Amino acid sequence: SRNEIAQEIIRSIMPAFPEDNVAIYFVEKAHRLVEEHQSILDALAAHDPVASENSMRKHLDRVIQEVQELINSKETQLNEAEGAGKETEDHSL
Repeated sequence: SRNEIAQEIIRSIMPAFPEDNVAIYFVEKAHRLVEEHQSILDALAAHDPVASENSMRKHLDRVIQEVQELINSKETQLNEAEGAGKETEDHSL
């Protein structure tokens, strides 16, 4: 069923989001994801190529933006961790 697939997807990506409000974050994301996919399916069912393309582009643009934000966040965390490690080395000299 769709719920089982959605739950499996959420379980597989949860380790990437250790924030305290992970449940709220995923509920909001899941709701948006369902709406976006429903919009795509509705356009396809209506045999409307323009609406199908627009819905798909909107969805993919958002996904690409979120992935890029996640990558940037992880890079920032790594840079901060590296900077903290260098400061510790400097103080030990």
